[in-house]
Amino acid sequence: MTSNGDTDVDAKTSGDNASVDHVAIRVPPFWPEDPVLWFAQLERQFVTANVSADATKYAYVVGNLEAQYSREVRDILVNPPAAEKYATLKKAIIERLSASSHPDKPAIPAPIITTLGSFGAVSRLFGVHGLNGG
Repeated sequence: MTSNGDTDVDAKTSGDNASVDHVAIRVPPFWPEDPVLWFAQLERQFVTANVSADATKYAYVVGNLEAQYSREVRDILVNPPAAEKYATLKKAIIERLSASSHPDKPAIPAPIITTLGSFGAVSRLFGVHGLNGG
């Protein structure tokens, strides 16, 4: 096996011809703060590794979710749909974990607000994100 950037490649060579038998992707750590961006990066990895099978994509997501996030989609993991497993799981993760779908969670994570320091910086941040009510 050889390493090629972010992928591991099993290659066979016979004479002048080389063939790739398997490309394993490296899934980025799950980002509950921005599951849409996480899926965008994961899907880029799928394209790079030529992963197109629904069951394979589903397995990559399931295998890389931490327990606390798996519990958020437990119903799908315990009883996956017969078809479109990946799309169903992706939709559920985005809907259930996105900050915008949880009105009780702040739209801007608290660590960002506290590290900004001044009221003016916080005001500018709210204005930039259209959160100033106006």
